[in-house]
Amino acid sequence: SIPRILKIDHNFSNFLIARSFLALGMMGSSFYTVFVLSAFGVSDATIARYNAFLMGSQALSNFLWGPLGDRVGHKLVLILGALLVVLSNLIVLLSSSYIDFFLAFALFGAYYSAISVAGVAILLDFAPPKGKGDYLGVGSFVAGFPSFLAPLIGGKLADLAGYRSTFLLSFLLNLAGFLWLFLGVKEPRAFKEGE
Repeated sequence: SIPRILKIDHNFSNFLIARSFLALGMMGSSFYTVFVLSAFGVSDATIARYNAFLMGSQALSNFLWGPLGDRVGHKLVLILGALLVVLSNLIVLLSSSYIDFFLAFALFGAYYSAISVAGVAILLDFAPPKGKGDYLGVGSFVAGFPSFLAPLIGGKLADLAGYRSTFLLSFLLNLAGFLWLFLGVKEPRAFKEGE
């Protein structure tokens, strides 16, 4: 059962905590475009270029994340992705020019790719042979529910205190997720082999 999994598998429980922080931390990226439009008055063509940077980095980084995850484990892919989104949040938080957003969008695209490639694969690494469905279900819910709430919370915070407050909270949540993943989660493949 799910409560039993969470009670027994501390490594997986720590992963879910880190993943929840990262999912909630997505709130900032929902407002990158709105903020850059209001703060810097960029053109539609510039917005299209931001999207090109986002999609280009997402597509190109897929070629890195897949082989890296297969070779050394998906935890490393998620750690690197989390570091990239922390940097993306920081760039936006400290931005003084619309130029800064090209790098912010590119870093976010690479992060999103890392989550897409390694986020499900690592669940299979955690799961025992007969428990894959439970692990996939719990892992998907823990990633999905906070991701649903994130833009709602971020939007309300932006209304009350401005976009930079949303970016600050996003940065702090993603930093917490990165640190929890880095310090609190063991690579599940290596952990299983060492048991």
